[in-house]
Amino acid sequence: MKVFVLGYGNVSRQDDGAGHLLAGLVARIIKSSGAEVRLWRGHQLVPEVLLEAQGYQMLFFCDASLKSYPEGFLFEKVIPKDMKAEGLNMHTFGPANVLSLAEQLVGQAPEGWLISVTGESFDFSHRITPECKARIKKAARAFRTFWNNLSCGL
Repeated sequence: MKVFVLGYGNVSRQDDGAGHLLAGLVARIIKSSGAEVRLWRGHQLVPEVLLEAQGYQMLFFCDASLKSYPEGFLFEKVIPKDMKAEGLNMHTFGPANVLSLAEQLVGQAPEGWLISVTGESFDFSHRITPECKARIKKAARAFRTFWNNLSCGL
């Protein structure tokens, strides 16, 4: 199985950089199972990432959020979003748009999952807050369980 892990956010804005850290942990978990994995990190998702994701069966999107999730993180399957209604807007271009674009341009989208952690602070700093670091670790543990269960079924 070929897996593409995307971590995105602004590493100069404290917890907004959490996606970069989380993506690295997710990629290591996948690699340790023997699956082929590619890690991509960026400031934000852009349509061009679709070109790099071609040929991968699964995509994992890792980021930080202003939303407060009950568990401190959200882990959910991504459903392609119809972009015809809103058009292509770089400020709101997210995982669902990547999958929708894949369907439109390639004819099918890989399976996509979002792992998003609640950010504590988005001030100017390169340091992720201790609260967000704890949420990243918790999300990575949940992902490990998910991946191990998935790997057993392959």
